Amino acid sequence: MITYWRNLLTYLISIPAGFMCCSLMRNQFRRSFYKTLFLVLAVLTVTIPAAAWADTYTAMDSGIILAFLLVACFIPYVISVKAHISKAIAVFVFVLAIMTLISSLSTAIDALFNPTVGDEEVTVLYIVLQLVTSFTASALLNILFRRGGVRLVDRMNYPDVWFSTIPVCATYVVVNMVVRPSNYSLFLENHAIWEYFTIVIMFIISFTALTFSFFRIVYGIQRASKTEERARLLEMQKSQFETQQRYIEESAAARHDFRQTIYTLRGLLQDQDYDSLSRYFDDYFESMPENEIIRFCLNQPLNALLNYYAASAQRSGIDLKLVIDPLEDIPVSDIDLCTVVGNILDNAVTACMTLADKKDRFIQLSVVNESNANLFVVESNSFDGTVRRRNNRYLSVKRDGTGIGLSSVANIAASYGGSAEFSNNGSVFYSNIIIPLNNRAAAED
Repeated sequence: MITYWRNLLTYLISIPAGFMCCSLMRNQFRRSFYKTLFLVLAVLTVTIPAAAWADTYTAMDSGIILAFLLVACFIPYVISVKAHISKAIAVFVFVLAIMTLISSLSTAIDALFNPTVGDEEVTVLYIVLQLVTSFTASALLNILFRRGGVRLVDRMNYPDVWFSTIPVCATYVVVNMVVRPSNYSLFLENHAIWEYFTIVIMFIISFTALTFSFFRIVYGIQRASKTEERARLLEMQKSQFETQQRYIEESAAARHDFRQTIYTLRGLLQDQDYDSLSRYFDDYFESMPENEIIRFCLNQPLNALLNYYAASAQRSGIDLKLVIDPLEDIPVSDIDLCTVVGNILDNAVTACMTLADKKDRFIQLSVVNESNANLFVVESNSFDGTVRRRNNRYLSVKRDGTGIGLSSVANIAASYGGSAEFSNNGSVFYSNIIIPLNNRAAAED
């Protein structure tokens, strides 16, 4: 019975591991974070005692038991995740690598104090070291990663990047499990205890360095992407500003000449020269500025963006219908708001241009603030009905690979704890984005 309880305490390392997985993926679950965490802990409550029992009363290898335990934890975890499978696996293996490093460190320290421990023996020191270290590491990493780590998981939606991290973390898992001895007497025979301890410390240092390097690289990619989005927005605003400036200048000139226009109209009317009066009116209206700035909403950057795409739609023969709430003082940054709407409209305009007949081109966009609780961005547009999809994701019609625009929209929605769904029915494409306004999860720039 004592052996059973020691084995049970050893497998309790799965609890902080499950918490770390859920913490990093807190905005990526189909259910709420706490419901998912409860589900994972409920599974562990059943599987940990079962694993301890199998390790104590059967001849099954502990490595096989551990593998079954990991699978039992992974299945409910990955089913609960709404993100791409690459992200779920990468986070799971990353946490697993941390736990194997902690277990190896506990083994190295235990070997220093209990060098005569034999095969499959579990000491109290090892159990205490492993539990204290794992729970402490889980709490510290939760504090460190609560903003930056969660933001990285939310916004990095490139499967190739996530897949590339899996072999590195898996290598640490395998190597730590292979080199960890079950009998400390091997250290006494070869006088290698300090060498093993040094190797474990080097593993921890190198893994930490690789983790921070990965964070820096990914943050660099995200900053470059954000800069590109800002540049694109500024270009749109510049174009709209120039249009507005021309309108102001032309309007000023028209107002300056308006007095002379009144004199001319009065003279033609007094002379009853109605033909000349009619021609004069025609010439006057043709000389008036055509590009009038429309007030779609009270958010100036978004208003400039909407004017830009309204002009683009008009030039392309697209029937554009917009329903935009004032959107004044909402807790969504102008960059994020314009990125979401801009990418959706950019994709919609491109999609409409696949139709040869201008009569079939349409875009309908609604941006609605529902009682300051949720921001709904709902859009539909026509296209030729041809779609390219991979892993349930729409691919760009402009280039190979996942559409960057839709990924960017999904990233931003997820960073606020919301969601983005895209679908099509025949020759109509639909975009539905929900951004909670009272539960902001995005970190500030």
